Amino acid sequence: IDGTGRLSMYEKQTWIDGVSITNAERLNHIEDGIESNSKDISDLKEINIMQISQAKEQTIIAADFQGRKINCELDLSIGNKLTYENYSIKIGKGVKFVKVSGAIFLNNKSGSSSTYAFGQIRKNEEDIAHTITYSNSIFISTPISEKLIEVKENDVISLYIDLSDGQAVTRGDYGSTYLKVEVVEW
Repeated sequence: IDGTGRLSMYEKQTWIDGVSITNAERLNHIEDGIESNSKDISDLKEINIMQISQAKEQTIIAADFQGRKINCELDLSIGNKLTYENYSIKIGKGVKFVKVSGAIFLNNKSGSSSTYAFGQIRKNEEDIAHTITYSNSIFISTPISEKLIEVKENDVISLYIDLSDGQAVTRGDYGSTYLKVEVVEW
């Protein structure tokens, strides 16, 4: 009994095979914490990136600014949080934020000498990142800058293009038309 009239810590401990139950419980708690933290650290090290790019040319005809989905094929996939589906990238379970970026390369086939190209990255058919490029030449390159967006499981990220008038052919030469999604937080 200590000076307060309570049993001291040493008196409360029960010993089994030379190890106190109190210390064994602490050791288990520490081991559980280490395993939990190890899992968190390994999750942080896991890289999840998917890139899809256009392999075949696709003719785009200007029409009511609805946009046309670009038919991209799987180019690169690292990790298991993203899947390729129907020319798009689908978000996996538990993903909260991703970075998106892309670029579109066009061959302007318009009868007119100039046109605007509207490049878009869409989440579930909603425009989330875009660019507008004016060109009076035969080639148009419209990069879409990287953007951080909030997502949830089964969201679908796609690449779209539209023109102000005329028609153009999207081209995938040297990976010049692509969409990249990188998981930032899950």
